[in-house]
Amino acid sequence: LGLAFLIYGALLWTALDYLRGTWGITAPSQKAFAQLSLAFAVLIFIQIIIGAFVAGLDAGLVYNTWPLMDGVLVPSGLFALSPWIANFFESHLTVQFTHRIAAYLVLAGGACLWLYGRRLGLTERARKALNMLLALIGLQVILGIWTLLAVVPLWLGLLHQAGAVLTFSAAVYLVHALWAKGTKLAVI
Repeated sequence: LGLAFLIYGALLWTALDYLRGTWGITAPSQKAFAQLSLAFAVLIFIQIIIGAFVAGLDAGLVYNTWPLMDGVLVPSGLFALSPWIANFFESHLTVQFTHRIAAYLVLAGGACLWLYGRRLGLTERARKALNMLLALIGLQVILGIWTLLAVVPLWLGLLHQAGAVLTFSAAVYLVHALWAKGTKLAVI
């Protein structure tokens, strides 16, 4: 899935090059924001990978309450498997908990990025991309909670996964809108 999303991101970037012509012009005052946007797109990518483990383990079929898991904010039994790294791939509890925490980080990070970006003199395209990204993050959080509470009906699980693709697309679009032509992406 990770490789598929990387390929998709590269194809989307190339399509945006053809559709939009020149890239955004990143002013020196916006370079840090462009770098943060790229880091945020990576965070969304990581969240999607964690979500794949939730889906693969059918971890959404257990702990179907929100905001608490098993009646508590931090459930007991996290990292119960040995070796501890196996918990991130095999423990329903740890995988779902990690996906929830990462969702909170994406939501908070998206809100902070939006607030920061609103203070900058972004181009209209970058401003629209930023607004679209925040709206999709909000929708994705709502879909995720709904999917969990409904015990993952297929149609809702698929809608949540489609939302992940759209959210990742918006993040790539924002980075593309901010990056000056000729700037190396490996700046972080």
